[in-house]
Amino acid sequence: MQHTTDETPQPDRSPDLSYRKLRWWNTPVGVLRAKRRRIRTFSAVAALVVAVTVVATSLLNYCGLALPVPEPTSGISAKPAFNPSLPEIKTAATTHWEFDLGQPLSAPPTAAEGIVYAVSGTTADSGAISSIDVSDGSQEWTVGLDSLADYSPVVAGDLVFIGTRAGNLLALDRDTGATVWTADLESSVVGSAIVRAGVLYIASTSVFALDAATGDQIWRHEVGGGVSRPLSLSRGVISAISSDGNVNLINAGNGRRRLTFPLWFSTSAAPLVHGTTLVIPGDRAFVQALDIEQRDIPMEKAVRYWWTKLWLWDMAPRPPLPRGYLWQNRTLDGDTAFALGSDYNSVFIGISQVDGTGAIVALDAASGEASWEVAAESRILAPAILAGTSVVVGTEQTGVIAVDRQTGVVRWQLSVEGGLASAPVVTGDGLLLVPTDSGLLKAVR
Repeated sequence: MQHTTDETPQPDRSPDLSYRKLRWWNTPVGVLRAKRRRIRTFSAVAALVVAVTVVATSLLNYCGLALPVPEPTSGISAKPAFNPSLPEIKTAATTHWEFDLGQPLSAPPTAAEGIVYAVSGTTADSGAISSIDVSDGSQEWTVGLDSLADYSPVVAGDLVFIGTRAGNLLALDRDTGATVWTADLESSVVGSAIVRAGVLYIASTSVFALDAATGDQIWRHEVGGGVSRPLSLSRGVISAISSDGNVNLINAGNGRRRLTFPLWFSTSAAPLVHGTTLVIPGDRAFVQALDIEQRDIPMEKAVRYWWTKLWLWDMAPRPPLPRGYLWQNRTLDGDTAFALGSDYNSVFIGISQVDGTGAIVALDAASGEASWEVAAESRILAPAILAGTSVVVGTEQTGVIAVDRQTGVVRWQLSVEGGLASAPVVTGDGLLLVPTDSGLLKAVR
């Protein structure tokens, strides 16, 4: 008997891949939806991270918190520009001595403890700093800078600090001119150094805090587009104007941003600090004042932005003035305004006209209202000398003018042949140092 084998085909139990491919999440529409969900999730997480970072940074800035920074190794400080104890300057136009620098001064000289430090030169090869004895005009030393210096030297302790267009900051020995240390600030130095309690503050593209004795960096603060005007410092707050049109208030102790204030006009000169008031002069002779003690409140700028939008659409009341705003003066007639100096009650502003003439204006430091104005036949040079009860200013073509600080009455004028290269300065015993355009530094008493 023959046995037969049941060869009936068995069903195929392997998974149906074609069926799986047809499931909804593998269809083109499902894949697209999944991709969109991933994109939305990623965007939401990124937005949350940005928002948390912004809020956390704002809170840290508002509270003034930061990581510890190195302590300076010395306590040296430079003397402030305003010295109310300077004697009245009563010049009889008698030249005490002359010193020929060979090149015009590129910035006002600096007098300290019987020595005057002057920067001169018109090219990188001729740029130099010289030390001159005030008593007889004899040269102590001269050091080439291999660049030009646009701002005055600063003396603190046993050092003289000078910055150059090449981006170098030099600390020189006061007695010999020998280089103690240098720092590369990466770009042209903006303004003279500020030295307080062993810390040196200086600007180029960024704001730097350096150990004044060694040049070591303590902190660095970036601003939008770089620093465009010299720094000011008062009450532990650094004021820096950046090329993006903002005033940046920075904590001098740790380099944290305190407040960012957008300007409504372009600036052409350094700001001036008067106690807690920052006075900012600019183009079209506009002058504005801010309170340096104010701080940004977290998310305030975003709220203000939308509030302003709603106000423009007549859907909300007018927003309040920006935080830090004190006053402004737009009544001065001129092309540009720049700060000359300040005393206890007044801020003195120089005005330049398109035709080359100028003016001196006294503004009330509390309100910005003009007290008096004195016209000048040529452009005013900053800064002014505040000595006794006078404001003494140099003019580019005509010489030196002394004006009563209270009334604006001209007390005396000194003609300088050939005009002035930079603003004059005065020594502690009342000797007037006049930099002429021919390269002579004249000491007049």
